[in-house]
Amino acid sequence: MDNTNTMKILFLDDQLNRWDAFREKNPTADATWASSYYDAVTLIEKNDYDLIYLDHDLGTKATGHTFAEYMVEKNIPCRFVVCHSMNHVGRVDMTSLLHGSGFNVLNCPYAWEYTTNQVVSQMDDSY
Repeated sequence: MDNTNTMKILFLDDQLNRWDAFREKNPTADATWASSYYDAVTLIEKNDYDLIYLDHDLGTKATGHTFAEYMVEKNIPCRFVVCHSMNHVGRVDMTSLLHGSGFNVLNCPYAWEYTTNQVVSQMDDSY
């Protein structure tokens, strides 16, 4: 597996504490935080990402699932997607949608607590 320290990462989650936990585990990662669907769309339209972390519940009507639908509709290029939401139903729905559309996706509710190397190493075992 490639060194994940060279991966460009988008972390979509409305909870600052999860972003902080992710940064603590991945201090050298080239990662950007998006706290809303709209922030994530703006970032994805301007940048390519190797790894995208998705939370489901973002505190608005536009959810992580809304962003997953956007990724599918626009055929966003991305090597890995991690659905890390604590909302089990939302996380499973996002995982199924993305996997069914050909994305390499992992259903991992506490993904922010691991290094990106640990998360990406699980990708081949997720399906």
